[in-house]
Amino acid sequence: MTLSRPGCGGSATCWPSASRWRSAGLAARWQAALVLLNHPHLPHAKLISLHDTVGVAQLVFASVAGAGALVALVVAYRRQRLAETTARPGQEPLGSNGGARPDPAAQ
Repeated sequence: MTLSRPGCGGSATCWPSASRWRSAGLAARWQAALVLLNHPHLPHAKLISLHDTVGVAQLVFASVAGAGALVALVVAYRRQRLAETTARPGQEPLGSNGGARPDPAAQ
């Protein structure tokens, strides 16, 4: 069974790519941050200053970078666990020699 949207003819390529989802999420966070900046109805100018806009952009990009770093840590952790569990008995796990290639003369 393949996942498809109506009108795509069963093509798996009809689904939006992950980069489109990330872009949509970034745009949604940007809009939410701008709305939250204007939420308290305090007397202020109608336009958001350039300084505030840059601050919002930094906040949004930092949150996206933090989420990406978290994903990278989880992937690295799972890759290491997989390498350790699939090592043959008597064989040292990958990376146990500090990343150096094994010395053929030592064998």
